[in-house]
Amino acid sequence: MVFLTALLTSVTFDGGEAAAQEAVTQAAAAAGSGAQTAQGGPMSGIIMVIYVIVIFVLMYLFAIKPQKKREQQLKDIQNDIKEGDWIVTSSGFYGKVCEIYDQNVIVEFGLNKGIRIPILKSEIYGNTEPNLTNKPQDEESK
Repeated sequence: MVFLTALLTSVTFDGGEAAAQEAVTQAAAAAGSGAQTAQGGPMSGIIMVIYVIVIFVLMYLFAIKPQKKREQQLKDIQNDIKEGDWIVTSSGFYGKVCEIYDQNVIVEFGLNKGIRIPILKSEIYGNTEPNLTNKPQDEESK
């Protein structure tokens, strides 16, 4: 577009072939430098790669690493369970561990001590004793 505008301007106003030739060379040089800036040059590719790397690093730091840490803590809790410990299942039930097998745990649910149910170790989400009082958790810790 710049090339055609320069060519028409030089031919219309100057009228000479030398001026037209000079205008063509200037327009070609301007078009060449315009094409270089439109592509962004080699630095824009490097900057794009840096942006992608920064995004992946941020995703790792804010999403993947904390999730792996929580999974490791949960596995440690599941592997450190002993008979007599209170546990919380994934469905929110509290129970007391009676027997431990390889992948299963026999848990007593309820206060009558007669309800024993086998559950998978992977369904255990914590090892805390239930709060059976009417006091909130915050008042108990004071």
